[in-house]
Amino acid sequence: MAKVTFNPAFLSADAASVADLSRFEKGNHQPPGIYRVDIWRNDEFVATQDIRFETSSTKTGEKSGGLMPCFDLAWIKRLGVNTTAFPVLGQSQEETCINLPEAIPGAEIAFDFSSMRLNISLPQASMLNSARGYIPPEEWDEGIPAALINYSFTGSRGTNSDSYFLSLMSGLNYGPWRLRNNGAWSYSKGDGYHSQSWKNIGTWVQRAIIPLKSELVMGDSNTGNDVFDSVGFRGARLYSSDNMYPDSLQGYAPTVRGIARTAAKLTIRQKRLCDLSELCLTGRFRDHRPQPNVFKRRPGRDG
Repeated sequence: MAKVTFNPAFLSADAASVADLSRFEKGNHQPPGIYRVDIWRNDEFVATQDIRFETSSTKTGEKSGGLMPCFDLAWIKRLGVNTTAFPVLGQSQEETCINLPEAIPGAEIAFDFSSMRLNISLPQASMLNSARGYIPPEEWDEGIPAALINYSFTGSRGTNSDSYFLSLMSGLNYGPWRLRNNGAWSYSKGDGYHSQSWKNIGTWVQRAIIPLKSELVMGDSNTGNDVFDSVGFRGARLYSSDNMYPDSLQGYAPTVRGIARTAAKLTIRQKRLCDLSELCLTGRFRDHRPQPNVFKRRPGRDG
């Protein structure tokens, strides 16, 4: 059967000035480049980012425009992939363009060019065991440089006496450092007396030590009160910060493994109460978030 083609010379009298239109001869094919897309991983929204797309050498579906996203190693880690479990990813350089379905067996990519939505399906066993809502430390925001002040002022005025009290909490934020000062001013006046004073209650500098999941405080501080009463001191203190851990990682949790024959909903119960419910894609799955004495139930799409 003869192939029908379009002669680009119809667009201009000068054939040399017509752009190369060969990529559009195969249907809905779009030019490669950087596109801003909404990224969804396993039906969960991840981010809206500028992603580089290249022309795909394999069939990618009618809606993709013949494009395949180009992910570097840093982006694959951001997706929550356990890169150490895949030798291909371990040997890749940081700036290398990685084809996700080729690097991770069972991974699928579906790109809808019209809506700029990139759907990524990853086997649950290929993901890091992170708690729901977990945010990688490299995405933590230290905030902007800022100065702040908080005050509380009270006073009373009588026929023969006046009294006022001012409490000030001032601070300075720069990068990961937090400088704080707490002071109080008092004033009193009456028949035959007059006094005012300023008291520096405490000054300290504080910052987060992310690799240790800890906080460092230097200056005027207090000890913890988990076991004994809190005691004030002047010096340095390094202590673990529970705020850096998801709730489910603050205690012991067994590992639940299995194989999903179809896309399924994984439900884990403890004392007949739902402890976890999430979507599990086809393939091996592994989860260590539930607590002991749980009941596992996994209804699939096939019933």
